[in-house]
Amino acid sequence: MPDQSEANRKGAVMLVKDALSERSEIIVVVGPDEPVASVAKSLRDKKKGLAVVCAGGTDLLGLISVIDISRAVADHEGDAPAMPASAIMNTSVTTGTMQDSVDQALGMMAEHNIRYLPVLDDGKIAAVTSLRELLQARNREAEVSIDEMRKYVLGGGYG
Repeated sequence: MPDQSEANRKGAVMLVKDALSERSEIIVVVGPDEPVASVAKSLRDKKKGLAVVCAGGTDLLGLISVIDISRAVADHEGDAPAMPASAIMNTSVTTGTMQDSVDQALGMMAEHNIRYLPVLDDGKIAAVTSLRELLQARNREAEVSIDEMRKYVLGGGYG
């Protein structure tokens, strides 16, 4: 992670790429024909709440959340586990990019009422970030700013 105190002194805006943790890069990627039962197992095994449905491993087609899976089970009962991922995926997907600011990403998430944001790099899926992760990054940035102001006001930290 970059030195945020230096970024703050320069007035730089924190980008999504700077806010991502190693955990964001663990993505559950499934194919459109993968059975829902397999998607659910992958989410459980990786302790994730969202699977990204891709063609060719990186071309985003849609998303499947644990809520989508529970709806499929409620609506289709015993048929749900064998259904293909494409049958229950959400194709109305909001995405961000590595170059978006954290504030832009949070704004998109608030506007679309979503907790997870797939992040693209050169048009390909690179990560999935969460509302929690972006808020934590913003809080870390604010804490660094407060520390810098405290040092300035109190005269500490001048070599």
